[in-house]
Amino acid sequence: MWQAGREPFLHTLRELVPNLVLVLGVELHRNLPSVPDGITVCPIQHPSAPGFSYDKWQPKVLSAIAAIG
Repeated sequence: MWQAGREPFLHTLRELVPNLVLVLGVELHRNLPSVPDGITVCPIQHPSAPGFSYDKWQPKVLSAIAAIG
């Protein structure tokens, strides 16, 4: 499934041209294809994972948003 999703994901990135992709989950991040230059990737723990803490991950997300200016 990871392999089958690569091209549709990359196609969507080429169409939308986002500045930032928030990746929800460690396994997803490990299987994410290389994104085009100019797109920042911000991986965090999946919110449904045991022990997820907004206090822990919110600063990382806010920092990624600030960095893309």
